[in-house]
This record gives sequence, structure tokens and C-alpha cells, in this order.
Amino acid sequence: MITNAFLTVLRRNSPHLHTSHKNSTKISLNCNRLGTSFKRFQFHSLIEKKEGKEKKMGRKSRQSDPFGVGSEFDRKVEELFESKEEKKEKEEIRRKKEMSNNDPNSVTIKVPEGNFAERLDKSLPFLYPSVSRTLCQKLVKEGKILVNGMEPKLSTKVKGGDSIRISIDPLHQNHPLSQGNNESNTIDLDNTSVNFVEEGSREEGENVGVYPKWMNGVDLVGEDMPSLVFIHEDEHLAVINKPPGLMVHPSPGHLNGTLVNGLLAKYGKLSMLSGPERPGIVHRLDRDTAGIMVIARTDEAYESLKKQFQERTMVKKYAAVVCGRPQGWNSSESVMIDKAICRHPSDINKMVIATQTSKLSSASSMGKEARTEYKVEKVWNLPKKETFSLLDIQIHTGRTHQIRVHMSSMGTPIVGDPIYCKKHSKHQVDFLLLASKYLEFEHPISHEKMKFSIPLPDHILQYMERLNSSEIVDE
Repeated sequence: MITNAFLTVLRRNSPHLHTSHKNSTKISLNCNRLGTSFKRFQFHSLIEKKEGKEKKMGRKSRQSDPFGVGSEFDRKVEELFESKEEKKEKEEIRRKKEMSNNDPNSVTIKVPEGNFAERLDKSLPFLYPSVSRTLCQKLVKEGKILVNGMEPKLSTKVKGGDSIRISIDPLHQNHPLSQGNNESNTIDLDNTSVNFVEEGSREEGENVGVYPKWMNGVDLVGEDMPSLVFIHEDEHLAVINKPPGLMVHPSPGHLNGTLVNGLLAKYGKLSMLSGPERPGIVHRLDRDTAGIMVIARTDEAYESLKKQFQERTMVKKYAAVVCGRPQGWNSSESVMIDKAICRHPSDINKMVIATQTSKLSSASSMGKEARTEYKVEKVWNLPKKETFSLLDIQIHTGRTHQIRVHMSSMGTPIVGDPIYCKKHSKHQVDFLLLASKYLEFEHPISHEKMKFSIPLPDHILQYMERLNSSEIVDE
């Protein structure tokens, strides 16, 4: 006897068949022609189990899904009704998966815990910069990317804890395996992050001391960088003026052209306590942020400088040109912004004020303490009611994008900020107008107070000249 479950499957897969009990003989004949007679299914016990579950689930469940979505029976029945083309396509997908799993040149990326869900084609270029969004689309189309062992779509959401496996040509630029490592590579991004403190850096914390797997077989090489300006040098540390557009340290996909490569060319050896991919780095600035940084040449210097950052005894001051006039623009007194910051629930590239997360996501977060103090030094009023301000900023904590998020939260984003300023392209600047201009700390060995300041970088001065020449009113 043909059961209701079987009739349902036939209706779904072969709508041309008349699937009433009265026509059961006709159904059997049609099934025999297809080589799929009911006897050949051999699923009698499975059908009884499913029908029993339907009764327990209730009438509504039977109407919405009388057989059970994704069941083994469903899959096998659909396989019997598949065309040769569909079977061939499935076999090709299976073959690609096997090739990917066995590919010695594949790279497996483990998404850091805590990352909010984001589209694959948006998150992968951020997690693994050597794969652009265009290349990601190509690899997905070719079946060379697996998410948790399954072939994804571009719109597939990846989140913290997921595993992304990429089969990519080892000769591809900056591929870790191009350095001579013949073993399958796993990039555990939870284990590659060393926590630093500074505007635009990772959060405060201790060195985790884990050798990142993407560094296997990779030797960082020195590169001459004439653009690097050394403000102070001794046998324990160095103070430099980082130009805008320069990444501080290598990362998966970016092994060359960083500040670390320039430092290795000059000194050869630096403190390795911050990790093999970040020799000498105690804190960092965003790629487009210019200004003063201190470098640890010895382990003793690194430990002392790290402690000063963590205890917040370092004095760190910045200059920024922002859109609009922030609170306190007509006062000589400074203003303190005390707003906790956390990661954006859906955009892994952004941070937000913690109180905003309840509006953006069902999962709210208390965030981490972030305190920014600023004073308005100059205001420009343009003829078309546009206003810009020059700020003197001191940060009392070191959170990711702290200054940028705090300024944006007040409706006065930093000029040229591609993440937090919606009209950044209108400003026609190469880099955001933010610079680290002053750094004060205690020398790790001599305990002498060290104070360093620099003039504003050229790209900020040039924009200020543009404002000055626009027939504006200076207040």
C-alpha cells in the first residue's frame, strides 16, 4: 500500500502524476517505468517512524511539512527522481569538496570567537586580506571555498568559531605556503592576535605568546624605507614618526611593506616578546594614522613600556580635523567623552558605542571603558554652511578606533574617515586627518621622563591651508 508520505513526495517531485489513492495503480505503473517502484525504496520502517512523529507534532506541522524537511527518506526519494544532469552536477560538487579537503595547498581560517555574523564575501577579505572580494566570488563559484565543510553561497553568514577552508594557488601573492611550507596551513585568528594599547589598536591585555600558524615557513625580511623618520634612538628603544598609509606589522596576506620590515632593515634584531610577526611593536596606529610610535629594541624595554601602557601612565596626544563643531567649541576648557565601546554586531570592520548595540542587535553588550578628552583649537566656517574644527585630543584608554568612534558619535566624524564618515569621499583626502603628535613616558632603563612632539603631517597641513583659503570666518 502506498502511504501518504510517499504520495506527498511524488507530488513534490513529479507533479504530472495523479497522486490520489484511487490512482495508486497508475502511480505504481509510472514508478515502475521510472525504475522507482515502491518496493525498491525499502523505507517501510522509516515511513512509519515519520508518520508517528507527525501525529505527535500535530495537525499544523503535518500541513506545513507532512514528511519532515531534510530527512534521509526525503533525500533518497529525491535522488531517485533526479535527472542525469542533476546527478552529474552533484557528483562534481562532491568531487570538488574531496579535492579541497585533500588539497595540501589549502588554507583553513578559524574565525575569531565573538565575531558577529557577516556575509562571506565581506568577511573573508577582512579575515584573510590576500583574498579580495572579487577573488572570493571566483573561488566560491569554482567550489574552492568551504565553510564548516559545506559549499557556501556568497551570502552565507560566517561567525565566530566557523572554519573557512580555501583551496588557492600556492603561487598566489603572499600565500603563506609560497614561502616553502608544504603542509596544510591553519590560520587561527584567535591565536594570532597579540593585544596592544593605542588608538586604532587591539585592546589592552597581555602578550598571549602563541606562534601564529600562518607564520610557519615565513621569514620576515628587512626593507629599506627612506620615508621612516627616527626621532630618538638608543640601545633599548627607538621613537619614530610613522607616515600615513604604512601598516605597522605583517598579517596574513600582507607580509611585506610594513613598518616592521623597515625596522628589521635598520636594526636587524628587536624584542620578540610581542610575537614573531610583530618584533619590537608595543603599540600600533591604524594604517592611515600618522605620528609618533615607540619601538622596543630589547625585551626589558618591551616589558616596561607594555606595563606603562596598561597602567595608563603614558601620555598620548593627537590632532584631528573633524566635520562640524563639537561640544565645547566656544570654550577654552576641555571636554571628556566617557562612552564604552564594543564591536559592531554585524560589521566586523567597525566599532560602536556600547549603548547602540541594543538598537542594532538583540544581543546587547556593556562594551569596554573608553575615555577621550579633547579641546577645540580652531573652527572654520565655510560659505556653504560647512564647518570644520581642529582638535587637540588626549586619550586615557586605548580602544580600537577609539577617537574615530567617539568623534563620530558626537556627529563630528574625522575628515576622510572611510568607516565612520559618510561623506569621506567628498573631502578628497588620501588619508584620514588624524595624527599622533605627542608621547610621554618613562625610559625603561634610566627612568628618565621622555617627551616627544612633532609638527602636524603634511596632508593635514595641506587640508588646513585649503580651509584657510576658502574665505572662511575663523572663530
